[in-house]
Amino acid sequence: MAFLTLGLFLCVLTTGQSIRLGLEHLSTVYLPYRYDNGDAKYKMGKGAAEQVGYDPVNKKVYSVGQPGLLNVIDVSDPRSITLLHYQELPQAGQVTYTDVEYCGGFVALTREHEHKGLPGHVLIYEAYRGTGDMQLVYQAPVGGSPDMLLFTSDCRKLIVANEGKDGGDGNGNFLNPEGSLNIIEFSSDDLPNSATIVKRTVNFRKFDASQDEYAARGVRWVYRGEPGSPNRLSEELEPEYVTLSKDETKAYVGLQENNAVIVVDLTTATAEELYPLGAKYWGDSGLDPSDKDGGIHIESWPIYGLYQPDTVKYVSAGGRELLITSNEGNTRELTVNGVDISDEWRGMDFVANNAIANNVPSLLRDALADETKLGVLRLSNYDGKSASDPTKYEAFYAFGGRGFSIWDAKNLTQIWDSGDQVERAHALYYPSIFNSEYKDEFLHDHPEDTMDETSKKKGPQSESLAVGEAFGKTVIVLGNERTSTLMVYTLDTHNPHAVPEFQTIHRHGRFIPHEDSPDGHPMLLVAGSLSGTVTLYRVINTPL
Repeated sequence: MAFLTLGLFLCVLTTGQSIRLGLEHLSTVYLPYRYDNGDAKYKMGKGAAEQVGYDPVNKKVYSVGQPGLLNVIDVSDPRSITLLHYQELPQAGQVTYTDVEYCGGFVALTREHEHKGLPGHVLIYEAYRGTGDMQLVYQAPVGGSPDMLLFTSDCRKLIVANEGKDGGDGNGNFLNPEGSLNIIEFSSDDLPNSATIVKRTVNFRKFDASQDEYAARGVRWVYRGEPGSPNRLSEELEPEYVTLSKDETKAYVGLQENNAVIVVDLTTATAEELYPLGAKYWGDSGLDPSDKDGGIHIESWPIYGLYQPDTVKYVSAGGRELLITSNEGNTRELTVNGVDISDEWRGMDFVANNAIANNVPSLLRDALADETKLGVLRLSNYDGKSASDPTKYEAFYAFGGRGFSIWDAKNLTQIWDSGDQVERAHALYYPSIFNSEYKDEFLHDHPEDTMDETSKKKGPQSESLAVGEAFGKTVIVLGNERTSTLMVYTLDTHNPHAVPEFQTIHRHGRFIPHEDSPDGHPMLLVAGSLSGTVTLYRVINTPL
């Protein structure tokens, strides 16, 4: 079974004292992906625990699975968390549920339309009261493919990120809806009975007037429409994640496929600016680009890596406003009128298509033809084109940054990047699962059986982040999807230091500060989408 529970502690020097920060496993509950006549069904890869929300007052976790099961978990005893209640959500098994959040006695969820090109919905339930099903008290249509939601701290405002994925309308028509945000404002704490409920939409059409300029600056705009029917940049901007400024007046919206971040003014419900994130140069650090090279070979190559973050977190630390991004990477793939479109080629495809510019050094040209070097690495066929001949490429861009970065929130200038730390930590401490990959079709495989397989794609796929305060430090937990590991870092705002800490398979982790935790200790809550688990860890600090 592709499920890992791993532990590693390293030392970091702070204020003259050697300490170790890590995660102590407390307990895990396994969740079914469906029930047949009351009989629970469990299986890997079914998305049974896609996301989690936490009620700090009643010490309950709300977990939603993609198939449409809502589970309520009691975490009041951290060493024995238990499933209290489950219920099927509307259209369970027909639509995909994508997120869940708790705030002020209510639980909000997002779900996609069964036809992805059409608007999704947000649903709000009363929190679980101990008996019976939770009651649906509010629902409203939102944009296409809602992917994430979050409340402001007073629970009066709900922000929904609509990715706007392309898809059909159920009648054979192709749709590519705009990405957007919805801001739903309630006039009282009793959300569904508020005297006024205002839903506003933030679109990104203001950037269309300068769309070519933004594309030239690095905002990825892969699909430009069909002959005679061009699309606009705003139709390709796809919000993946949202985080809020300290005063909750601004939202920072991660656009993974576009390799960019949009800043939104929540007071006026308008988009302020669109920032491309650029790329890291793998000549300054290293990566393992092949699964055909006989093992782990992390080397420097004169190619680039697009950051393309999945998770974006705002942090106010050391007098500075920061954004932290987990740079997973993602390709752009779609089917239009029966034709498959992709922005991905292997290195050797550039050679086979005679698409390498004459000024590319022979060393790089030879590496692109060699499957043990860059020949099987997935590279962008959108980026790196020669200005003088757009059928040729003079620079080569891989997908994802294989780690995480810290940025200045005011202007999205990069402050720090993890370089090749994530891959090197795996190579040093857990080489047997280095860039391994879980595959749905091979349920009996062990992670070791697929070691090195994702080197040719996006490596460890650093996907999720949890950020919080513990023991007087800002703690960052980085989740790597493919290797099923967690890494713990402490944040020094002047010089971040990494403290890798591997734990378990995961989808999404959220930090629980000590004042909200069941036993007064800071904790990490992890939802295992592939394993169908919810796990609780305690953040521990042991002087050496």
